[in-house]
Amino acid sequence: MLIASAIVAPFTSGWPDPLRTAVVITVVVPIAVFWAVPTLAKAAQRMRGVPPEVVAAACSARTLPASDTVGDITRDSSSDPRR
Repeated sequence: MLIASAIVAPFTSGWPDPLRTAVVITVVVPIAVFWAVPTLAKAAQRMRGVPPEVVAAACSARTLPASDTVGDITRDSSSDPRR
């Protein structure tokens, strides 16, 4: 975040601090969410020896079936390992 602030500073000199911070956050958060965190998670899994197929399956965009969603009152609690 400090690096992004330094990069944005010449373009936002004279702006109020809250506005400058909003610009930095608007840049940093998408980069972190869509590139940095998934890349670091994959690297950590590879270092732990997790097979590439498992890494690919864990990182793919999948949706949960409706019966497994959090807060669904029709969920079958007999198969829930937390109970």
